[in-house]
Amino acid sequence: MHLTNWLKQEKRQLTSLEKLELWERLKILSFTRVVLLAWAMTMLCLYIRIQVNILGMHLYVDTARGIRSSHMLKEEAEHIDRHDQQEFLAIADYLTNYGQTTLISNIQAMATKVLNGKQLRDPFNSTTVGETIMKILDIFMGIHHWVTYLVPENVVSYK
Repeated sequence: MHLTNWLKQEKRQLTSLEKLELWERLKILSFTRVVLLAWAMTMLCLYIRIQVNILGMHLYVDTARGIRSSHMLKEEAEHIDRHDQQEFLAIADYLTNYGQTTLISNIQAMATKVLNGKQLRDPFNSTTVGETIMKILDIFMGIHHWVTYLVPENVVSYK
């Protein structure tokens, strides 16, 4: 049952065991969301910037070809047509449509591993939160390669 639905349906007071279970679920979900948002936004911004730079370079070369018919420019750059541009940009939605499912479960597994020893009564300040987030990211990045969440393994079969 979804956590918020469970809380809404419960009209009685929670037992100590239920409160502890709730704390465990909330801390894992909270840290998973924070780490996921920070990582995904950073990677998407970087990935889109790289894509725009590559497309910009191709458009510049195509424009330069039209202005100066330089033999050297024609040999150095490959021509990228509109279909190639659309396929290249279509890959950008891979994370939101496919990669996020495994990304969420993997980050949640790392958060569970790092937060396993954190108790409800342990002091939490901004330094502790920052260190915890960095531990989750360090373990995650040490085990999983970030490209697998952004780009399909076989680009040709992805559409």
